[in-house]
Amino acid sequence: MKKIVKIIAVSSLAIALSACQSNKNPNPPPAPVAVAAETAAKAYGMGEKGGLTGEDVEGGGMNGVAHVNSLAPGSNQVYYFRFDQSTVSASDLRAITAQGEYLLANKNAQVRLEGNADDRGSREYNIGLGWRRAQAVAAILKQQGVLAGQIKMVSYGKEHPAVSGENEKAWALNRRVELIYVRK
Repeated sequence: MKKIVKIIAVSSLAIALSACQSNKNPNPPPAPVAVAAETAAKAYGMGEKGGLTGEDVEGGGMNGVAHVNSLAPGSNQVYYFRFDQSTVSASDLRAITAQGEYLLANKNAQVRLEGNADDRGSREYNIGLGWRRAQAVAAILKQQGVLAGQIKMVSYGKEHPAVSGENEKAWALNRRVELIYVRK
C-alpha cells in the first residue's frame, strides 16, 4: 500500500510539472487503427455481452466508466480519464503498476502509449490533452524504473475515437490512453 501511495505522489508531481511545460509532439501519429465500438467493448469486458450498461458509464469507477482492466501483464490495456483531465485514476494505478513490473522483467518489451480525447474542444487542445494523458501513464511506468527506450508516446487527440456518438457514454470511452505492446 505504501508503494502505491508513493507512486501516486510521485506521478502527481510529475504530472503537475509536465503541465507547466510545452507539450509539442514532434512525431506525427502513425496510420490510424479503426476500432469498432462493439469489439472494443467486448475486448475490455464492458457490460453484459460486451455492451455498455448504465452502471458502466454512470456509476462505475472514478471516470464514470467501469474499470475492467485485467492485470495480465504483456497484454494491451486501456485507461480512461475524466473530462478535461490527465490524472490517472487510483483504480487504474494497479493495472499500470502490473504493466511496469512486466516491462522491468522484460527489458526488450516495448509499449506505445496512445493518448486520446473526446471530440469536444479544438484539435490543438485535444492533441495536447492526449499527450498529457500519455505522459501521465509514462510517468508512472518510469517511476517504477521502466526504461525510457521501452516507452513510445503519441497523441491522437480527438482524431481516433474508439466509438462515435455525441453522448456521455461515447465521450467517456474516447477519453483514454491505450497501452499497446509493439515489436522493436
